[in-house]
Amino acid sequence: MNRRESAVARVMKELEEAGADAGEVLNEVRRRSMKNASVARDEIAHGLESARDVVAERAGRAADVTGDYVRTHPLAVLGAVAGIGLLIGVALGYKSDSRR
Repeated sequence: MNRRESAVARVMKELEEAGADAGEVLNEVRRRSMKNASVARDEIAHGLESARDVVAERAGRAADVTGDYVRTHPLAVLGAVAGIGLLIGVALGYKSDSRR
């Protein structure tokens, strides 16, 4: 082999080694990224589960308080519902009259 062929062979060998090193680096980056994504997904799932539990608890308490109020003040609730129904009826009637 002459000098030029030896130099080319040396450069080719270095490029192959660099490519192998780059492949190892890429595999490590991919592995770490997958691990980080998995951890993030687990943290998000845990956060959503906690939020769902809090919302369910608050909704349950609100339903209990509402039920207690309706049982202790049935006439007030009936009057409020009737008033709301009247307002909705008037609003719908006004809207249908304005189209004619």
